[in-house]
Amino acid sequence: NPVVFESADVLGGLWVPGRPPMWEGMRTNISRFTNVFSDYPHGPGSPLFLNVPQMHAYLRGYASEFGVTK
Repeated sequence: NPVVFESADVLGGLWVPGRPPMWEGMRTNISRFTNVFSDYPHGPGSPLFLNVPQMHAYLRGYASEFGVTK
C-alpha cells in the first residue's frame, strides 16, 4: 500500500489556492496532456493550462477517486 505524506492539513502541496508560492492567475507550465495521471484524465473542456484552483480540484478529485485521503 502506498503511503502519502502531506505537510499541511489540506491535500495539494504547492497547488493549494492562497498559499505561497502560488499567486492569483498562476497556471501550470505544461499542458493537461502531459500534466496528468495516466489513470485519471482531465475532464472534457479542461483548459490547456490549468490555473491553481483547477489543478487543486484535479488533485482532490484523484485523491477522492482512488481513496488516497483515507
